[in-house]
Amino acid sequence: MAVDMRGASQAFRNIGTPWSRLDVGLLAGIALAAFLFARWYVPVYRAGGGAPAFYQVEFGPAVMLACGRGFVNGDYPAVPAVAAFLHQQVDTLRCEDLPSAFRVRPLDPLQGVTRYLMGAVSLVWRATGVSWRSADILISVFMAVTVAAAFATLRMVCGRSLSLFITLLWACSARHLQNVPHLRDYSKTPFFMVTLIAMGLAFSERRSKRLIGLGAIFGAIQGIGFGMRTDVVLNFVPFFLVLFAGAADGLLRNLRLKLTCAAAAMAVFVAVSYPVVRTYARDSSLWHIVLLGLSAPYDENLNIGFPRPAYSFPYVYNDSYVEGVVRAYWNRLHPGDGPLVMLTPPYDRACREYFVRVLHTFPGDMLTRGVASVVSVLNLPFALPAEHEVPTGVSNPTLVRLWQSRASSMRTFDGAGPVLISAATAVVGLYGLRYACVAFIVLWFWAALPAVEFQGRHIFQFEFVVLAALAFTLTLSWRLVAHLRPESSREAVVRTLKSVATVAALLTVVGAAVTVARAIQLPRVRALLAAYTNAPRVPLEASSIPFADGQVRLAADLFHASKLRNDVQEVLIQAEFDFAQCGNPPAIVATFRYEETDPPSQNFSRQVPLEYLGAAPTRVFLPVYSVTRDWKTESRFVGLDVPSTFVRCVRLSRVTDSSALALLIPVTIEPDWQRKLYQRVRLDRGLGY
Repeated sequence: MAVDMRGASQAFRNIGTPWSRLDVGLLAGIALAAFLFARWYVPVYRAGGGAPAFYQVEFGPAVMLACGRGFVNGDYPAVPAVAAFLHQQVDTLRCEDLPSAFRVRPLDPLQGVTRYLMGAVSLVWRATGVSWRSADILISVFMAVTVAAAFATLRMVCGRSLSLFITLLWACSARHLQNVPHLRDYSKTPFFMVTLIAMGLAFSERRSKRLIGLGAIFGAIQGIGFGMRTDVVLNFVPFFLVLFAGAADGLLRNLRLKLTCAAAAMAVFVAVSYPVVRTYARDSSLWHIVLLGLSAPYDENLNIGFPRPAYSFPYVYNDSYVEGVVRAYWNRLHPGDGPLVMLTPPYDRACREYFVRVLHTFPGDMLTRGVASVVSVLNLPFALPAEHEVPTGVSNPTLVRLWQSRASSMRTFDGAGPVLISAATAVVGLYGLRYACVAFIVLWFWAALPAVEFQGRHIFQFEFVVLAALAFTLTLSWRLVAHLRPESSREAVVRTLKSVATVAALLTVVGAAVTVARAIQLPRVRALLAAYTNAPRVPLEASSIPFADGQVRLAADLFHASKLRNDVQEVLIQAEFDFAQCGNPPAIVATFRYEETDPPSQNFSRQVPLEYLGAAPTRVFLPVYSVTRDWKTESRFVGLDVPSTFVRCVRLSRVTDSSALALLIPVTIEPDWQRKLYQRVRLDRGLGY
């Protein structure tokens, strides 16, 4: 028996299973159950040591709005009751405790771009009183909408039982639940799920009024979401891809109607989100966030390296550190310009220029980071470390065993996610190669995008996408079996070969793009590292300060007293480690030390593990900083800490002219540095790409 591919393809174009009153009842029941579950779980999470985090200290305007004072920012430190509430020293606040008059300040950027989230919180507070525990109600509403929309999405393409199973499987995921209490980060999830529904409708709907109405409603919903979380604006990309390239009626048919739908979506979005858009135009920080995403913690999250390259990007995940790097870069390359102020358009342009220079020098690394993100995201449902086995706070033995059983079952497929999704794409391709291409692009867009900042709070929703894609594939496969016919075996074989070849070609394009980008990167990085090694230097005089732990600090005073209220001083130093002179110890750890700061988060110290790799000395170049803010030294490099047995084998110097070095980044010149000129993704132990 073979498959009647024409009948199957027609079934795909008419995708969707009929809804009944039972489905509507299930949808309402799921929403109610999710709401009640969240009302139970968030206090459990809190009791288990979890701390909901959504920048509560910034919610002053929400307090003012709830108390009838308007959406304004105030001088809250001068109002003890408000200050105590915003710093979560107390859980409740009475509006009567607000003074009749207080000094008003402009909204800060975060308050401006999350005004709709704060407005939603204020609505809850108006009804219940101003209390952090009352905010749990809004969290529960978000979870109810999210889980109900997940079921509705699945029900558009799968049967009722499978839709219920996958919805429950994802809703109870520990990775999902541990993000639920964090109101700001979780607030994007309902809007993402609504996007999935809109994509399904855009695929099949061709009645003009309904399609245009879909665009307008989609734009309005996403406009509200954009005032809660920036990520929401990216939902337009997959929606438009399906609308124009993936729709059942083809690429060119009904083009005017599709353009009208898209125009309606964008027009309504801009109208609804206009106050937020104005804030972004005035106080943007998006490129700053992109630079934060290049820092060392994200290398670890993305499983990048193995072996580590001979360089790294700005390494500290810290706003002040990245600001210092960008300001020093701008001062060096644009000495005639005025000082930069963070969260202003000139500062964001400087961040963008810095990133473009990084992109120009390291194009292979930027694509590699995207591939690393895809590999991790597509494996999310099956990669379950201990912290994602059981939700935080759950201690009931029966519940713990249930979640552990779930994790054990899912972990069976650990590592298979990318393979399963590739196979799923090939199954979609049996119904049309165009569908396979669109599915591939959409999935890779979603999975690669988190490379910008690869954190659990940015990726947890994509666990549902993977599970839904696999459920959809099972449904499609079952429909193929339902269209078994003896007369079309040859067509089935041809379609299968074409679909597999298409997916293989798409993967080959990705691999070729990375290979070409690395080929472009290699000479640029060699030239950059050669410029470091050839840069003029002078020895540094350093005093030795021994410590009880067997370390010695080679202390160096590199900076002058600042003459500016807010200042950044940058010096590129070289530390040369001569292993041969010290008898070739196998490895040491050198720490480029910054003075202890208050708060400690401003300590930019860097540990550099070094190992003996040959007779030539290892040279470490590191740009170090002194950061002054409001006449106070916020962070300052003070010296190099090494084992006391190695101190005589270290020589410090200072680069006197860095004009040939457009990028000052950490660089380590080891004997084998020539084979460490690009980042690699660790696919398995000992295996990298």
